[in-house]
Amino acid sequence: MTLEEAFAVAKQAEPVEPTYNEWHVGQRSQVTSDDMGRISVEGTFITANDYEIVLRLCNEKADNLNVHFSRAGFDVISV
Repeated sequence: MTLEEAFAVAKQAEPVEPTYNEWHVGQRSQVTSDDMGRISVEGTFITANDYEIVLRLCNEKADNLNVHFSRAGFDVISV
């Protein structure tokens, strides 16, 4: 496939929203440290990859805030 052919194929493709087996974008989720503290943080699932999970927290003081958690050392559940 030439460079031009690759670009032609890419131009016809529509980006898709990422999907994850455990979570869905917009889903209410809770993240908790798996060792100490065990204080949960609840928010809206935004994205995840092999290294991190991102929740959006909403409150009057900070408005919308995306918080990044390491995949290692944290448990995530749907609420």
